[in-house]
Amino acid sequence: MYPNGTAFRKAFPSLDLSPEVQALLDNCVVDRLIVNGDKTRMRIYISSENWIGKRYIYEIGEAISEQIFENVKMEISIVERFKLSSQYTPKNFYRVYRKSMLLELKTVSPLLYQAFLHTTLEFEGDREIRAKISDSLIAGQRQDELVGYLDKVFCERAGFYNVTVTGELVENENKDIYAADDEKIRNRVRAVLRRNAGRAEKKEGEAQKQQKLPNASEKRYRQQKAFASSDPNVILGKGIWEDPVPISELGEDPHEVIVRGEVFAVETRETRNGKIIFNVSMTDYTDSIEGVYRYFQEGQMLSRQGHDGFRSVREGSHDQDGLLDQEDRSFQNSQRGSRRGEAR
Repeated sequence: MYPNGTAFRKAFPSLDLSPEVQALLDNCVVDRLIVNGDKTRMRIYISSENWIGKRYIYEIGEAISEQIFENVKMEISIVERFKLSSQYTPKNFYRVYRKSMLLELKTVSPLLYQAFLHTTLEFEGDREIRAKISDSLIAGQRQDELVGYLDKVFCERAGFYNVTVTGELVENENKDIYAADDEKIRNRVRAVLRRNAGRAEKKEGEAQKQQKLPNASEKRYRQQKAFASSDPNVILGKGIWEDPVPISELGEDPHEVIVRGEVFAVETRETRNGKIIFNVSMTDYTDSIEGVYRYFQEGQMLSRQGHDGFRSVREGSHDQDGLLDQEDRSFQNSQRGSRRGEAR
């Protein structure tokens, strides 16, 4: 902060600007600097004896951000105030500054920009400004905001403190044209709402599909495709490339999961049709879970690989009883690692 004001060039001596902009800053003073708590935004308050076009204000802000804060993410905002000579009145100031106002509104609020394009300012002496705003959908919703912006420019920025700004909606000869514009805006809003609703339904459908447990036909199909991997790290099924979920975070709702851990207990039994059922308990040291496997001839191979202390990555359906149903799922050696990284 500069309590008594500091010449702009003295405050930013290393700033490289075009000669045209440097000339505008000859009589410019930095009044104060404000930085937010996160040190990501800086507001610079300046005052000048001449008015400075908004495009030059933006150019100065970009130069400060790129040159002084080259390696730091800092958003620069410049708040300018003019100490104009008595030759300026609100009316002739508006004539020279209107382009800057349009640029600022187009940058900050395209809707206000559209309303201002169809606004006429009437000056009653040096004390009253009447904004006649063409009646439209946008103008009706933004009238107060537009009047507030005009008050800020003329009173705060340009220093015409005795000026009063008022606004009113007026009929326009091009009402039919604006009505067509209003209908276009309404159609665009409806289209956006429809797209958003469609995306929401799609996301909800995908979430339900992810939580849906496989039916019998899906299980049979997966059983046919179970032993299709040529990866030596894959003991059963196909390679698992997704990241595992900590067992402590599985929750209670049924869903497809991938877990990684160390076996600490194994039980087996054979059914009448020759299928081997494995009950394998494993832990990743955040919690433990019991997995159920049903296989045929490959059961002997699994019994050798599923011993106590064996580490693996497993994919299956986590059901409401906290069991990991691994029928027709992948079973991957984690001691030798996978493409996701070595075992921990």
